[in-house]
Amino acid sequence: MAGLNNTYNYTLTTLSPLSIGNEQEVVSSFSEYIYDNDYLYYIDLNKIENPDPEKIAAFIEKLNSEIDNNRHKGTLAELLKETLNIELEHLLTGEKYPIVRVAKETETKESQLVLKKLLKTRNRPYVSGSTLKGAIRAAILYHWLKNQGQPVLLEFIKKINEKYLQLNPKLAEIQKLELADRLNENEKNKLEKLKEEIRDFRNKIDKSFVGEVENLLFLKPEDGKNNTGNNAKDKTPAPSRHDASYLRVTDSQSVSEDTINIEYMQRVKVVDSAFDKKGIPFLLETVKKDTSFNFQIQIPSTQFRNNNIFHKELKFLQADNFPVTLKNIINEFSRDFIEEELMIFPNGGLKNDYEEIEKEIEKNDGAVLRIGFGKHFLNTSMALAIKKADLTCYHQLIKLLFEPDDLELHPATRTLTANNKTLGWVKLVFNNIKAASR
Repeated sequence: MAGLNNTYNYTLTTLSPLSIGNEQEVVSSFSEYIYDNDYLYYIDLNKIENPDPEKIAAFIEKLNSEIDNNRHKGTLAELLKETLNIELEHLLTGEKYPIVRVAKETETKESQLVLKKLLKTRNRPYVSGSTLKGAIRAAILYHWLKNQGQPVLLEFIKKINEKYLQLNPKLAEIQKLELADRLNENEKNKLEKLKEEIRDFRNKIDKSFVGEVENLLFLKPEDGKNNTGNNAKDKTPAPSRHDASYLRVTDSQSVSEDTINIEYMQRVKVVDSAFDKKGIPFLLETVKKDTSFNFQIQIPSTQFRNNNIFHKELKFLQADNFPVTLKNIINEFSRDFIEEELMIFPNGGLKNDYEEIEKEIEKNDGAVLRIGFGKHFLNTSMALAIKKADLTCYHQLIKLLFEPDDLELHPATRTLTANNKTLGWVKLVFNNIKAASR
C-alpha cells in the first residue's frame, strides 16, 4: 500500500546529545564494561574458554558479592587474574567509546556506575519511528488543545479541580498519620486505605483522564455506531481505527558507531532556580551532537483514500502545505516549553542552553523537537497545556501526582550532562516529497 501514500523525506540532526534506549539495556558497572584512558570498553564473560567449574564458581561468588554490596574495591582485571588467571583483554568485545566529562577526576569513579545503552542495530545507532511519531503526536495534541480543542482542555481542568477537592484533604490526613509517633491497628489500616486511593488515581490518570482527551482527537468515530454497537441515534460514537495509524513514521537509517559517546550524566535537584552540586551520577550511551539521520513520514493521499479518514482538526496532514504546518506546530510546542523552563531558570541553570535551542527555532528552517531520554513531566502535551491555561490547576495536578516540596520549581530534578546540558534536542528538516502513485 506504500504507493497510496505521500512520502515526505526528512533529515533529523541532533542539536544536543541524544539517547534513545532500551529499558532492558542497562549494564553492570563491574562485570560488563571497564574504562581506561578516557575510553569505555565492553567485555563478554561468555568468552572464557574451557573454564574450571570450581574457579568459575569462586569468580561468580566474588563478582556477585562486589555487585550486591556495591563495594568495587578491586578491579575486574584483578578479579579475573586472581580467580581464573585470565587476562582481561581476552574478553573485550571490540566496542570502544570515548567518555565525555568535564573533569578528569570525578567524585564517583566510572567503574562504580551503571550504564544505559542506546538503541542500536549491529552496534550502529538509529532513531526509531515510534519515538518520532510519539513526539510528533504530542506536539499535534498540544496545538489542538490550545486551539480547536480548548473546550476539551477546560473540561479536563474541571475534572482535575473536582479530584483535587476530593483528594487533597486525604493527602493532608496521610501526612498527619505519617508524622504520628505511633499508630494503632485501625489507624494503620486507615493510612493504607488512603494511600491506596491516591495510588489508584495516579495509576489511572493516563488512561482515564489523559487517554480520554487523546482519543477525542486521535480516534476516529465509526459512522453509524456508538460504543455499544447501537444505531446512530445514540449520542456516543464508537471509536474505530486510530487516525494516527494513517500517520506513519519510519525508523531512520543507522549511522556509524563513531557517532557514539559515553556521557557522564547527573540527575540533579533544582534549588532556588539553580542546581544542587551533588547529583545522582550514571553513564549513558549517546549519539553525538550534529549527527544526521534520514527518515520518512508517510500519509495517505486524498487521491486514493477516503478524504474523511481524519477528523477535521487533522486535515492539515493531507494538505499540500503539510511540512510547513507541521513545522510550525512542533516549534510552537517546543517554544512554549522553553518559555516555561526559562521562568524557572531566569538567570542561570539552563538559561544559556535553552536560549541556544530558541535560536535554532527562530531560524525557522526546520522543526525543533525533544525526543528520547532526559525529558520530564512538562514535556508532555497535557501538562504543558494545563500549565499555560490554568496555573492553579497545574499546581493541583502535580500535588496530587508528586507531592513536591516546591510547586513553583516542579519538576524538582533535571537530567543533565557533565557540562549541564540537556539531552534529546533535534531538528527535523523537510527535504522533498514523493507523491502517491499506483
